[in-house]
Amino acid sequence: MPLRRLLVACVIGVLTLTAIVRSEGARTNAGATSPLIFRLTDTAGVIHTERELAQAPAVVLFFIAPDCPISQGYVPEMNRIAEAYAARGVRVFGVQSDLAASDAAVRQHVADFKYAFPVLTDRRQQLVTHTGATVTPEAVLMTRAGALLYQGRIDDRVVRLGVRKPQATRFDLRSAIDAALAGRAMSFTRTTAIGCTIVRTP
Repeated sequence: MPLRRLLVACVIGVLTLTAIVRSEGARTNAGATSPLIFRLTDTAGVIHTERELAQAPAVVLFFIAPDCPISQGYVPEMNRIAEAYAARGVRVFGVQSDLAASDAAVRQHVADFKYAFPVLTDRRQQLVTHTGATVTPEAVLMTRAGALLYQGRIDDRVVRLGVRKPQATRFDLRSAIDAALAGRAMSFTRTTAIGCTIVRTP
């Protein structure tokens, strides 16, 4: 009997330990993100790295493409968001990851559309890989360390491809930034961004 009780106790212990490990693993995977590390040049020739984000309360990335009509149409709102939160220390970057666009074409696009924030050329798709962005325009809100807080559409103006509202009624990205700046507890939120597909490197 003592041996039988010992065996039962061992089995229960193993099962309990397995459950704990699985639970901890799921929790870690759900909240984990690789450290944000990048060194990218913007269209003005300025080099940017993750070190300049050390004091930022939040970081916004706008994934854009010069030839994407939806991305082009959102530039004014991207500029408004960048200007609205600049005084509060939020860092905003555009990320150009269209492998088919030449550097000259990207520079011309940025000049023509008068971006109010740096647009990074991400030829190796470092930031695409870090965030998992899939379309342009797509917005990502992160902590200074690169943990994702929000990802998806900027607002709900585009209903689906070819269908737009006259005015947006939900301002998803602004709401997420406001929550982050207010210090409210946030779990990662994702919405569906509608736009042009980002072609990944092979």
